[in-house]
Amino acid sequence: MSDDQFRRYRQIGMYGAYRTLLRRLPGLTLGDGWTPSDTTLALARYVHDSLPPSASVTTAEFDSGVKWGFWRDNEDRFWVEKAWREWERVGRTTLLPTPDGDASKLPLPERSLLEPQLFPSGSARRFVAQALATARSATNHAALCDALASSPLLQKAIGVHELETLPAFIRLADSGMAAMRELWKRINGDPKDQSPLIATLAGSKVLQKALDGMREQADAWLQTPGRSRFARERDVTPLALAFRNEKTRSGQVQALVHHHSTHGGGLRWFRQKGTRIEPLLPDTGLAASDYRIRLWQLGRLAAQCGVADMKLALSAATDADGLDAEQEAA
Repeated sequence: MSDDQFRRYRQIGMYGAYRTLLRRLPGLTLGDGWTPSDTTLALARYVHDSLPPSASVTTAEFDSGVKWGFWRDNEDRFWVEKAWREWERVGRTTLLPTPDGDASKLPLPERSLLEPQLFPSGSARRFVAQALATARSATNHAALCDALASSPLLQKAIGVHELETLPAFIRLADSGMAAMRELWKRINGDPKDQSPLIATLAGSKVLQKALDGMREQADAWLQTPGRSRFARERDVTPLALAFRNEKTRSGQVQALVHHHSTHGGGLRWFRQKGTRIEPLLPDTGLAASDYRIRLWQLGRLAAQCGVADMKLALSAATDADGLDAEQEAA
C-alpha cells in the first residue's frame, strides 16, 4: 500500500468492510462495534470447522509453529504456500465470496445465523426485501422504487416523507446518467479533437434526445410533493431548475457539466474550459451504469438468507428504464 492508502487503511478494503459490518449490525458485536458477539463467534467456528485441515490455522500453530521472522515482508507467501496449501480447492466451496450473479441460498447453518442479523423481524431492511419480493409487476429499477414508496410497512418503519421523493429522484438521476454517458461518447467521438466545442456537442441529435429526457424528469422532480424534505434537495433542485429554465442546448450541456464538476463523487469525467469540454479521464470504452440504490445487492442477500423469493426483483433491479433503448432507436 502507498503511504496515503496506509493512512486510510481502516476505511478501505476487506478490513473496512469488516468494520462496517460490525458497526452497522449491532447483533454482531457486544454493542461496542468491535467485540465479537456469540453469533459472530458461531459464524467463525462454522467457517473454521468446515475447512479442510490444511486450510485452517490453529491458535497453537500461531503461538508456537510460525516463525514470523522468516516470513517477514513475505506474509502473503506464508498464507498461500503454508497456511492455505489447498486454497484453490477451498475457493470452490460456498465459504468464500460467490460469483456476482449467484443468488442461491446459503447453507442452512450459515443462513440461520445470518438471517436474524441481516433481516431482523420488524426491521426496515426486512420490509424492503418483502416489498421488492411482492412487486411482481415491476420490470425495472425505477418500478421497484415505486413499490418501495407505496409500501405501508416501509412507510411506517421509516416515514412517508423519506419515501415520497424516491421515484422522482431515481428517474431524474438515471436520466442524468444517460445524458452523461451520451455526452462522454460525443466528447470522445473525434480522436483528433480531444476538447470539442460545446456548440458542436450540443448539435448531436442523440445527445439532444438524452437532454430532453433529463428535462422531462427535471420537471417531474420540481412538481414532486415533499421534495423540500429530501436530504440532498439543495444539490438536486438547482440542476432541475437549470434544465427547466435553460432554453438552449449548449446551456443544458453546461448545466450538466457544472453539476458534475460541483457534486460528482469520485473521479470527474470532464470539465468546461472556456467554450470547450475537456475530458479528464482516458476513454476505456466502459460505460457508467445508471444511478442505483443497492436494491440488487439487498435482494441478493435476502435470497441467500431465504427471506423471500427474490428472482423477479433481482431481474428487475438489473434492467434500465428504457432511456438507452430509446436513444439508440433515435
